[in-house]
Amino acid sequence: MFTATALVVGTAGTAHLAATLNTVKRADTGTALTKKSSSLATENYLVVGSDSRAGANPDSPDFGSIGAIGAAPGRRSDTIMVLRFNPKTGEAAILSIPRDLWVPIAGTGKSNRINSAYTKGNATLIDTIEQNLGIPINHFIDVDFYGFKDLVDALGGVTIFFDLPTRDKNTGLNIPTPGCVNLSGIDSLRYVRSRHFQQEVNGRWHEDQSSDFGRIARQQDFIRKAATKAFSKASGDPLAVAQLVRAALKAVHPDATLNLQSMADRLSSLGRADIVTYTLPASGDRIGGADVLRMDTAHALPLLAFFGGKAPPATPATSAPTTVAAGGSPPPPGGAASATTAPPTSAPRGIVPDQTAKCG
Repeated sequence: MFTATALVVGTAGTAHLAATLNTVKRADTGTALTKKSSSLATENYLVVGSDSRAGANPDSPDFGSIGAIGAAPGRRSDTIMVLRFNPKTGEAAILSIPRDLWVPIAGTGKSNRINSAYTKGNATLIDTIEQNLGIPINHFIDVDFYGFKDLVDALGGVTIFFDLPTRDKNTGLNIPTPGCVNLSGIDSLRYVRSRHFQQEVNGRWHEDQSSDFGRIARQQDFIRKAATKAFSKASGDPLAVAQLVRAALKAVHPDATLNLQSMADRLSSLGRADIVTYTLPASGDRIGGADVLRMDTAHALPLLAFFGGKAPPATPATSAPTTVAAGGSPPPPGGAASATTAPPTSAPRGIVPDQTAKCG
């Protein structure tokens, strides 16, 4: 939803919304952020979806999709994405990092799932990503559950085509009838947070066994659809722009150095183009009886180089698939990757409802 946020702010033109922009709650990042070497250098935005249960109301219809604070005390990063933007070309790409990735946590001398770094503070998560993945983080944006719901509702919902009856008993997702379904803010939250995604085939329910990868792929597809709708709505209904901007700015908490108006000016064109999406390659492992993911370093290297701002190394034709994660777009044509094109590798896994179906 960060992409949609940038889109609606940029499309609106923010001169008359300066007062609103100034009221945005800022995220504390200490001194962890990396300063860009020049205005034309690629820039990375770390976007974190928080699964904090603080403030959850048991009487609210969204309680099932958020849960009680006792179920998951503290703050953990439910979603971790890096948005790479190249100001020279206007190209953008997203790298999703599985939250169960097992890595050394910065400043602790211990290893854990990467989402646990967020519990110790935004700066710890930033440092953990930079130290383990070699990706410089220039800006940080926290997206909360409640703002996410409001933004989707301000968009008038986001439509997803479900080819089969679908459910997740944990989040409350329930789509009994296949077809085009316009998801409200609550149902969108239930959908993008689903980790026990089930579909009914011939009277039997089958669960996506891809761990966090299927959820990531569905999130990436949702982001593209939301950004496209935000652009269409902002362009066709100027009166709706202010409402969209207010909802978007309630959803995000950027770092103190991020100028939202300048960011929006740079990124507002993204609604017109496909955003290439990738998932960090990883494989399952067990540590102390718990399921975790370990990075597939060989296949990850081109992605890490790309998001690190370097030209990716040449990739042998037999070493990695030339596809992106389910729900993503194919790498740009032209063969070997360069400093300005996407690397030819990723991790296509998981179940995503038919993305080619046309809905309204």
